[in-house]
Amino acid sequence: MPKIITPLKRILQIDDDEDILIVGQTALQGYGGFEVRIAQSGGEALKVAGDFAPQLILLDWMMPGMDGLATLRALQQAPTLAQVPVVYLTAAVSPGLREAALAAGAIDVLIKPFVPRQLVADLNRIWAGCPASAA
Repeated sequence: MPKIITPLKRILQIDDDEDILIVGQTALQGYGGFEVRIAQSGGEALKVAGDFAPQLILLDWMMPGMDGLATLRALQQAPTLAQVPVVYLTAAVSPGLREAALAAGAIDVLIKPFVPRQLVADLNRIWAGCPASAA
C-alpha cells in the first residue's frame, strides 16, 4: 500500500538576516503556497511557534545570541514543538556541520544562498521522506 503523505502547509522560518527571511517567505508562499511565519531569533521563534503550530521549521545555524543549535534544543524542550521536523538553512559549510546538525536532531541541512524555486522543491522532497508527513 503506498504511503499517504499529509501535505506540508505551515512553515516557521527562523533567521537573523531580514533579507533571507523576505526572500524565503516570498518563495515559500509564492512558489509553494505555504503559510509561513518568520522569526528573527530563537527567542522570537519560541513565542511565534506555539500559536502557529508549524509542521516544519527552517532554521538558520549561525545567529547572534541564541544560535541555531541552542534554538533547536529549546524547540525540542517545548512539548508542542518537540516532534516538529527541523531543517537547517545555513551559509556555514564547515566540515562536520551536516553531521553535527543531524546528530542534534535536524532532519536535513540546506545551504544558502538558495534558489527560491529549488528551496520549495527541496522542502517538499524532505517532507515527503519525513515520518511527520505520514497521514
